[in-house]
Amino acid sequence: MSKVKKVAAITALTAILFLCGCAPTEEVAVDKTKVPTNYEASYLVKANGFEYTNKYTVTESEDKTELIISSLVDEPWENQKGEEGRQIITTASRLVLNERENASVFAPIFTEEEFKVTIDKAYYTHFTFEHDHALKSGLIKTKEYDANSETGFKENNYAVALADQYFDKDTLPFVIASFTDSEGVIKVSSGNRDKLQTVKYEYMNNETLDINGKAFDCKVVLLRPNTVFSVNSAKIWYDSATGILIKVQHDASVMTLTSVEGVE
Repeated sequence: MSKVKKVAAITALTAILFLCGCAPTEEVAVDKTKVPTNYEASYLVKANGFEYTNKYTVTESEDKTELIISSLVDEPWENQKGEEGRQIITTASRLVLNERENASVFAPIFTEEEFKVTIDKAYYTHFTFEHDHALKSGLIKTKEYDANSETGFKENNYAVALADQYFDKDTLPFVIASFTDSEGVIKVSSGNRDKLQTVKYEYMNNETLDINGKAFDCKVVLLRPNTVFSVNSAKIWYDSATGILIKVQHDASVMTLTSVEGVE
């Protein structure tokens, strides 16, 4: 298995939100009751000729102040010597669930992502994003394998100016059902960017998707950079009854729900 699969795995969902723009935004209205919590969902991801399963867990913190969304990809890996191991990709995002000072609902608090291969240390990346809403700034820390470094890693820090309202690239598809307006412009944080990205969302229509014999009446939302003549866009399907994310499609990648537990 090559490093190409690593790139595909990390970007299949999140690439839809690496979209540039520079126009100012106004806060969008959200209804947090439309976003389900305390469930597990699995998705089949197809990207660049690869297929794999990405498992997501969506829970509330014990004090009901945070929404925690985590994911896991755990796939077989074989190197050029024929040695077998695992490639593991984990993400974890903590979001504001109930209003708190200086932060709006679903604003990210802390995000983290790690990619590693159990038998090859050369395939390793890790980043964290600490969000300080009081100061309206954040700190991104990245760590990658570097054979030429004394420590074996290359590390970088980026400071990011934050807005009053913005969303995390990894979790936006899971909370977009909360948007009460049919269209708007939002800002999105990305773990590999030193600034927020501006994205336009627009409700398109309703479609019925069949998932393992069960029909879901889905609302379809289009995401695209907030720039004139933009062609790079993505679509998100979510269940109109529950708010569960059903499908994400972007260029050559698609992620489709295969199973969900905890939500009727």
